[in-house]
Amino acid sequence: MGTRSPAVIVEHGFHTNREDTALLKDSAYRDKLAKAECRGICDYLVVAYKTVPVEEVPWYQEDQKWAVARGITTDGSRPTEAATRAEVWAMLRRMEEKW
Repeated sequence: MGTRSPAVIVEHGFHTNREDTALLKDSAYRDKLAKAECRGICDYLVVAYKTVPVEEVPWYQEDQKWAVARGITTDGSRPTEAATRAEVWAMLRRMEEKW
C-alpha cells in the first residue's frame, strides 16, 4: 500500500538463463554487483562511497576467537572466504557436541 520510504527491487539475472547463472556463480561478479548497489545507494543518499578492505574491519575478530577457542572451527583461517557445506556441517556438529 502507500509508503514514504524509498525502495528498489534489484534483479541481477535469471536462474533460468545459463549465462546469468554462470555469472552469478562467480564471486568476483557478485562483488561487482554489490559494489554497484552500494554506490547507487550512496549516490541516492548523497553520501561519499568509501571502500574499506575487510582486513581493516575487525568486526568478526571476537567471534573468530570465540569459535576457535570452543573448537567450533579450526584455526580460523580464511575468515572472509565462503564456507563450504562440509565446513558448516562440521561446525554445527561441533557446536552440538559442546552444548
